Amino acid sequence: MDRLRAWLGLLMNLVGIPGFVREGSYRANHVAAGVQVRVTRGRRFTVVSINELDVYFSRLSGRFDGIGFNPRPAYTPASARARAGSDEQHARSR
Repeated sequence: MDRLRAWLGLLMNLVGIPGFVREGSYRANHVAAGVQVRVTRGRRFTVVSINELDVYFSRLSGRFDGIGFNPRPAYTPASARARAGSDEQHARSR
């Protein structure tokens, strides 16, 4: 069965048929960053969200269409700058 799926996937890629994605979510609590991945389907787009970053794909072609930023309710530009500064300091200390 796995071999059949592999051949079917190869054929679909060669022809250019977009893949199927099922809606769902995954939260990695054991990772320090607390990564959350969510897949949603709308009328025109499939959206893959990774934390606050939304990546849009066309439902018909499967092609990348764009990105969007969906901040958490507690987000403020100042907190983002502070977090970025601490990341830069951490990178320099390595």
